[in-house]
Amino acid sequence: MANDKAHFKCASSVALLEGRAALELPGDIISASTLGALDIRLRRVEAFYDVALPPACQAPAWDTLAYRVFRLIKAYRTFPSIPSGGMFTPKHFLELVPDPSNVSSETLQTLCSDLGYRSYNWTKPLALANLSYELSVYSQICCYYAGKSKQLRVVTIPTTRAEIYGLLAVLSVENGPAIKQPMSLPIPPPFGGKVPPGVTVVKAMPCRKKKTPKCSILSKFSWMKKLAFWRKRRSDDDSSIYSSSSSGSSSSSTIS
Repeated sequence: MANDKAHFKCASSVALLEGRAALELPGDIISASTLGALDIRLRRVEAFYDVALPPACQAPAWDTLAYRVFRLIKAYRTFPSIPSGGMFTPKHFLELVPDPSNVSSETLQTLCSDLGYRSYNWTKPLALANLSYELSVYSQICCYYAGKSKQLRVVTIPTTRAEIYGLLAVLSVENGPAIKQPMSLPIPPPFGGKVPPGVTVVKAMPCRKKKTPKCSILSKFSWMKKLAFWRKRRSDDDSSIYSSSSSGSSSSSTIS
């Protein structure tokens, strides 16, 4: 018979592997935490990862179950992970809480529901005169969703109330809606500075005087040339008439 702490960690490790394999977490976690139920749950995980299953006739035992869990946990830790950036860890979160060990059960249940786990009937008493049953439910839920997470890697199974609270809080923030960053107006460039990208400046064309062809200028004054031509012709006619009349008068005076 396994002690309570070993039983606790073994069940939460199975839930972690179920989350990593995207398998369904049982609805009644307490009933699914017995030796026989954990053996069935672990067989599903082993089949998912194509790991050699134990003989079907072999009766489950705590020592063999622990070895199978340890074998799969080693494979889980070799998966590529995305490290969490900044101060986004359960440890840093718990540093902000005055007394995380006294967190209420309602808070833990709310965080479990925020993660999307609503199969368990929270109206059913969890303690059952034994605090480890209640913490086992919370630990399996948070380990399950930590296994599904692409940002977190569970190295130590949470067993205390504070450790469970810290991991649940981080998972809840990670799975929650993203915080939108406020949009800031672009800063205008200094006078005479460079134009920011995306702005198109259309330069105004300089005003130039249109060149007029020489032939068009001459055509405008062609009528004046014609007028001068007629005036010249008329003056020539007048002079010829005047000369002819004067010659006629002189001849007539000579005849007489």
